[in-house]
Amino acid sequence: MLLAGGFEHTADWVLVSGDLRPSEVLPKRRGVYAFMKDDDALYVGVATMGLAKRLYFYGRPGVTQRTSQRIGAALKAELEAGATIRIFTASPPDLEWNGLPVAGDAGLELGLIQTFRPPWNLRSSKAASSPGSL
Repeated sequence: MLLAGGFEHTADWVLVSGDLRPSEVLPKRRGVYAFMKDDDALYVGVATMGLAKRLYFYGRPGVTQRTSQRIGAALKAELEAGATIRIFTASPPDLEWNGLPVAGDAGLELGLIQTFRPPWNLRSSKAASSPGSL
């Protein structure tokens, strides 16, 4: 579903000497990203500062970056258990609604979270016990 919706398989998460890293150089543009295990979305996020910069923090979170710490630890645990976690990205255009600006990436992120309730997204409120298929 993600590919049909304009997402690209950009990289996989890998462990390099115990450090979490993407397998490929990530784009610097803003966008939405999804971490996929098989056909299940584990987490969906938005990178308003750029995809490369945002995803870097999952491997090296700051002391105050609780989401990056939590998701980074979950990614490492999955990889250590032998899972493949793929990174999908998309950069939808910004829009205008009745003369007002609408951020396309933020709207897409929220829509995906509300619809598919990925288990690692706390904003899913009442997240499903199993990953959401995208």
